[in-house]
Amino acid sequence: MSFLEDLNDGFEKLMQFREATGYATDTYRSSIPPFINYCGKNYPNARYITQEMIDSWLESYAYSTNSKAAFISLLRIYTKFLCFMNREDFIPDNDYSTRRIPYNPHVFQASELTVLFNRLDSYIPHTCGIQFNPQLILPVYSRLLYCSGMRPQEPPALRRKDVDIDTGDIYIRQSKRHKDRHIIISEEMRLLCKQYDGLLGELKSSKLNRNIHIKL
Repeated sequence: MSFLEDLNDGFEKLMQFREATGYATDTYRSSIPPFINYCGKNYPNARYITQEMIDSWLESYAYSTNSKAAFISLLRIYTKFLCFMNREDFIPDNDYSTRRIPYNPHVFQASELTVLFNRLDSYIPHTCGIQFNPQLILPVYSRLLYCSGMRPQEPPALRRKDVDIDTGDIYIRQSKRHKDRHIIISEEMRLLCKQYDGLLGELKSSKLNRNIHIKL
């Protein structure tokens, strides 16, 4: 087994272990494989992950402060798992730890929200993106994010049967930590979703003019 195959094998075993114990794997799968491929390509004859490999990777990859801190945290767990399998890989010590910079959210003023939603509501597609009906989707998608607290990836993953447009109950599948949850949207949001559902149904059945907009 090559060094790259060995690292990937250990990584998949870690993912299987985390999934079996109910922990998420998405951040690992997006962060660790590029490092594994880098090690396999640049150190094909190695047997273990070394400090030199980690230092070289960090120098070549332009991490932000918070991204670097997150990567080191994930890499530390990965290399600890490899050592648990009777390997001798280097585990990043405290010298690699980086203090995260707290996120300072921007609170939108009413005037800013007015400008934002007016722009979204008046968008007219002019390219091949027209097939996705952004003039129908954007008003609903943006308000679901702002008014319901849904995460950016959650509205696109919704199925028609997940949204009860009569009660305002939304069923969100496999979100953070692979857990399902329900949320209840406001009456205004429910009516907007109902309007969207009706317009989209008409669009599919009668092929309405694609420049139609949701009227708010």
